[in-house]
Amino acid sequence: MRIKPKALLSGAALIILSGLAQAVILPPTDDTSGTLTYNKANPPVVTKRTLTSANGSSGSLPVSRTRTAFIRFAVEETGLTAGSLGKARLTLYFPSVTKVGDLSLHVVTQDWDENFTEKTRTHPAIDAPFLTIPAASVVRRQFVIIDVTEQVRAALTSPGTQFGFAVSSLGGIGNVAIGSKEGSGTGYPPLLEMEADAAVLAVGAFATLPPGMVLVPAGAFTMGDTVDGIGNAAPVSTTVSAFFMDVNEVTLSQWQSVYYWAISNGYTFANAGSGKGPNHPVHTVNWFDVVKWCNARSEQAGKTPVYYTDDLQTTVYRTGLVHVTNAQVKWAANGYRLPTEAEWEKAARGGRTGQRFPWGNTITQNLANYTGDTGLSYDLGPNGLNAIGSVGGTDPATSPVGSFAANSYGLNDMVGNLVEWCWDWLGPYAGGADPRGPDTGTFRVRRGGHWGVAADDARCARRGNLTPSGAGNAAGFRTVLSPGQL
Repeated sequence: MRIKPKALLSGAALIILSGLAQAVILPPTDDTSGTLTYNKANPPVVTKRTLTSANGSSGSLPVSRTRTAFIRFAVEETGLTAGSLGKARLTLYFPSVTKVGDLSLHVVTQDWDENFTEKTRTHPAIDAPFLTIPAASVVRRQFVIIDVTEQVRAALTSPGTQFGFAVSSLGGIGNVAIGSKEGSGTGYPPLLEMEADAAVLAVGAFATLPPGMVLVPAGAFTMGDTVDGIGNAAPVSTTVSAFFMDVNEVTLSQWQSVYYWAISNGYTFANAGSGKGPNHPVHTVNWFDVVKWCNARSEQAGKTPVYYTDDLQTTVYRTGLVHVTNAQVKWAANGYRLPTEAEWEKAARGGRTGQRFPWGNTITQNLANYTGDTGLSYDLGPNGLNAIGSVGGTDPATSPVGSFAANSYGLNDMVGNLVEWCWDWLGPYAGGADPRGPDTGTFRVRRGGHWGVAADDARCARRGNLTPSGAGNAAGFRTVLSPGQL
């Protein structure tokens, strides 16, 4: 659903309903106190807010005979999903009315053109209404607020679907203008309001995502292995906040575009990075390199760096081999950073739980770039290096990013190609909300497996690790942004 910010009704006046469709009448009001708007410079920072649909249109309803007016929306290009939807409320406002019979509300899924105009002016019979509004409730300058959470959630299960609410009169005379009094002051409610988490609102409000990134929604999941009993991955309940993540592993071309800027602006790196081609993932970079690269990418883009060398977070990490601590990370900054191990696993699973891989419990080389070993019961092969990864050389046998189907969140190569650096020191899982790993350690976590290992190392729960100074042609990385950082 394409969404844009719009003023909201005063929080004191808005009544939130639960259950299936219900209606409540609010008294006339022109009150504009307590209104709330969204803007890019001040994105939502709390977990719940109400957001307005952009593509609602009011309809004038001649009621001398049974007719229908439509309020139209479209489910497209947004991070809002059935799972992330909290509540949805439809508001009908009657700026002028003479006499009207009972109104019935229906959900319709019909094609409209790009301007949300019916392709055909004759509408077929409408399914049974989900709510009837008595004629006595239809009074000039009153609001009718209806809980439509279940109806909208059903529509959101089919991305790309255009859907609407049809309001039919069951008799009466005169006209009823159905709408939100748009353009007549901020005290009037929008047509359709929805609640979701802050990151979803940030996406919806501006109908865009950071270039090359997707939204990983907030939520709880079971982190760890529930299938094979991996020793250091005992399952634990974990909750992560929403975040944006690179669709692809950082490519050699992308690495170089930041690296050359960085070394001209006070940064030093232990490794210059390598890659089999511009669109292949960069490799031979250690943990220190990629953390500094994240800061450089942030500064190059005019964002606030995330990593510092002091607890006061005043000295940006640009040089040397510094074991940055959790206290030296500006977690709320709008700059790029490595994913935590919990964020990485949440993203890799793509919303699924209790499975070896993002798509299920078996794997083939048509799904990811790893070394086949059909001695594993869940590897359907073929054996050996991946054919796509072998094109152009086998040391390394990387494949161009995006060579295989994405997971349910739209992320490529979360299994295989290169193993990916994460923020955390290796240690026992902490569980809980937004865990960031131990404060100290010997090895930094790497996840996802790579072109040269078998499928057991590519499982979502498998934990790889290496000393932070280690580098080789099997490891790369991708970055994340915190919610609201558009």
